[in-house]
Amino acid sequence: MKIIEMSKPKYAIHKFTVPMYHEELHIFLGSFEDFHKISTSKYKVEFEEKDGSHGQFFYGEDGRPSIIVMESFDWSVTDQVTMTHELLHFTFHVLKTAGLKLSDESEEAYTYTLGYIQTKVWDKLKPKKKK
Repeated sequence: MKIIEMSKPKYAIHKFTVPMYHEELHIFLGSFEDFHKISTSKYKVEFEEKDGSHGQFFYGEDGRPSIIVMESFDWSVTDQVTMTHELLHFTFHVLKTAGLKLSDESEEAYTYTLGYIQTKVWDKLKPKKKK
């Protein structure tokens, strides 16, 4: 008898909250194929296929978290720029949902919120120091 071993998906989901705005962000690091397998059941989002970009953002609605999907994050300049780009989408979502439109008067709120979120993400994704 031949035993067929099913491989487990290789991905990680990192969860973040912005308490002052009651918003949640999940960062999915893994293949777009694996995200497609769980996107409908876990996140209730329609995900058809990768659009050629290095990352994708899905808006949180109806109590669901917002999601950033990237295949990997290895601290390359490309990965840092892509993650910042996707975090800016999340920042826009958070503050628009809170009723704060982007303007000259609100730009500091946007930049501080992006800095807050980015610091949390960088702290969680930074490589672990070897002992």
